[in-house]
Amino acid sequence: MDTRINENLKQDVPNTSKPQPRHPVTGIPIEECRKILGKAAEKMTDMEIESLRDVFIVLSDLAIDSYLTKRTKN
Repeated sequence: MDTRINENLKQDVPNTSKPQPRHPVTGIPIEECRKILGKAAEKMTDMEIESLRDVFIVLSDLAIDSYLTKRTKN
């Protein structure tokens, strides 16, 4: 893992002069998730967006695993 990411994640208060640290697993920062979600994200907290992002990660992992399992059986 990039040491710059580790340093940014340890900060208690985000430094707005630097780019937002990327999520260690997805690489997608909250602000980028907000852009993807559009109007739906306007009333959501950062924690709600993080939770939604995590759910989509699990769903995509399941879909990929299912596809690969079916593909290897054929």
